[in-house]
Amino acid sequence: MNLSLWQKTNAVPAGFTLVMAISKKTTPTVIVAYYELPGPYTGQTQLHTFTGLQNVVYYYQLFQSPDHLADGTVLNYFDVQPNQNAYNIRDNLYLRADISSYFASNTNFYGQDSSLIGWNWYLESPSLGTLNYGETWTKTVAGVATTIDDLAADGFKYLQAGYLIGNDERAVIHFYPQLSATSTPQSSTMISQTTLLTTTTTLTNSAAGQEFELEGGGGYFQVNLPDIATVPDSVPIFFNSAGGSHVNVGIAAFAGQVLQWFDNQANLGSNTRASIIYLGQGENIWISRFTYPDGSKRWLVKGDTAGIRMVGETVYDWSKMPLNTVLANGQYLSRANYARLWAWVQNLEAGCLIADSSFDNTSSFDGANYFINHGKYTTGDGSTTFRVPNLTSTSGAGAGFLRMIDGSGRLPGSFQIDSMAIHQHEGTTGTLGSSLFGKGRSRLKGNYNGQATGQTDLVSIPGIIVGAVYQDIQKISYENRPINNGAYGLIRF
Repeated sequence: MNLSLWQKTNAVPAGFTLVMAISKKTTPTVIVAYYELPGPYTGQTQLHTFTGLQNVVYYYQLFQSPDHLADGTVLNYFDVQPNQNAYNIRDNLYLRADISSYFASNTNFYGQDSSLIGWNWYLESPSLGTLNYGETWTKTVAGVATTIDDLAADGFKYLQAGYLIGNDERAVIHFYPQLSATSTPQSSTMISQTTLLTTTTTLTNSAAGQEFELEGGGGYFQVNLPDIATVPDSVPIFFNSAGGSHVNVGIAAFAGQVLQWFDNQANLGSNTRASIIYLGQGENIWISRFTYPDGSKRWLVKGDTAGIRMVGETVYDWSKMPLNTVLANGQYLSRANYARLWAWVQNLEAGCLIADSSFDNTSSFDGANYFINHGKYTTGDGSTTFRVPNLTSTSGAGAGFLRMIDGSGRLPGSFQIDSMAIHQHEGTTGTLGSSLFGKGRSRLKGNYNGQATGQTDLVSIPGIIVGAVYQDIQKISYENRPINNGAYGLIRF
């Protein structure tokens, strides 16, 4: 539901502004939405539309506000139903003899005032009390008496015989709101209107019931929610992050307030709530306010939250362009643009986030050097970037083996056979079988990697006896990779 209100903006004292506000008739002291009319105020009529309203009776107030909020002196008020009608509001017209136009002493009439045409109104004379139409005054058109409902009336005259307006006499014309039906009756909908946001924006309480299409022009921007105390319960706000060039968009609660969402896995058993959540491309959520029995108020997060829950997941894929993923090739990312992944990284187990200077540290085993920290994140330059793991030299076991492909030209899904590195088994002792050469040579008793065994050699090669030790002098093969299929290693952000 939308409620469009025209308000005449007469001058106010210096330092004050005019603020339109609505509240539910059932709770008139709780402001549902308010809007500060822009100055300067020179008597012009201004329009504002309150959107996303429920189909209930509302209470309208116009404040002369000292602090730009919905408080101060009430200048105008009435009840309104925001369904199929538009309302035009006009302030009272205060008349003073010989000061106001068309209202002169020693006469018995007011007019012709063309500004009255089109309005329905009634007269009050403070000096005589409230006057009733048909007894002491009548509306006029060009000085000729007419009916009380004639919207063409441009004045009035007093009916008492011999009555004349006195010096400095006062009178007040009160205007009824103008009511007109909209051309198409509005039905009750969950979304009253859709608004496009491309840069950091702070929402007002009129956001309730709206959908916001999030299409940033840079890597990151933020939507700041209104003060939760100013919005009603159970009226949703929708967010759809799709389009534009942003990586993440933050949905941030008002200072000191929370969303019913946990920051990370470590907080699932605690009372910690998030002050901000992040959406990637193609993700959407909706939120609404809920007041708990203890009186506390929180934003409840609903809808598709898979992207929020799965950030940091390692993915092996045959495409390097899955939505909201980045190649795990040791690259540096912007902390600002990839805000969701960076927030997740900072909550990892101790040792998973290291200084960038340690990323390429190696350890030697059996004469080979291994990058022992390539599976970790780093703090990048320490302020604006961070680094993701480099999974190009690792493999993961599943139904088979997958190995992340690099820039060597290998295609995703390609098959790579296994092989064994040059090596030898030393320290086999005991009685030898009948064959010292050829396949099937057996060691009936011996020691293999510290375990007593009876093994069969894997290849046909010559051997010699050195004392009581039988020792191979050569092994031909490789053991530097398992059988695997090529795939891209990615991380969800």
